[in-house]
Amino acid sequence: QALLRLRAGDIDLLVCDLDMPVLDGEGLLRELEALPGAPPVLVVSGYVDAAIQERLRRSSHLRGIMRKPFDVLQFADRAMETARARDVV
Repeated sequence: QALLRLRAGDIDLLVCDLDMPVLDGEGLLRELEALPGAPPVLVVSGYVDAAIQERLRRSSHLRGIMRKPFDVLQFADRAMETARARDVV
């Protein structure tokens, strides 16, 4: 469903977890590499070790990683910053 919606466009920011059914966060980031105009991505996860961070950083769309649990206001600020940065590029 996410890929169909992303192909339709007009998404300013994609927030995803690493642990999702059908297509995990790393797989989704790989799929975005072939999608023209893909939005910036903010990954949220309860567990991100150094190896996972290294793999995630290979994505040209990754703009940040937030570890759960996080403060909802910090998340909102980070999400807005990331979405706005897309307009500047």
